[in-house]
Amino acid sequence: MNLPTDKKLHILVGAVVASTLTAYGLSPLVAFFVSVTVGALKEAWDSLGNGTVDRYDFLATAVGACIIIPLLLF
Repeated sequence: MNLPTDKKLHILVGAVVASTLTAYGLSPLVAFFVSVTVGALKEAWDSLGNGTVDRYDFLATAVGACIIIPLLLF
């Protein structure tokens, strides 16, 4: 499957936010919710005329967090 670069970057950001927060001692669940909130806030920012709103961008950010958090638990 060939994902657009934009979606790959959203996945990366979700993973980086979640792993960074987990490394600083937050629980994985809190790190996941913060990552999802970051994705939602980015799309809210875009809705103010600063970019293109895309629900798949939000989902890609959440997927990035979902991918990394189980890996951090092992």
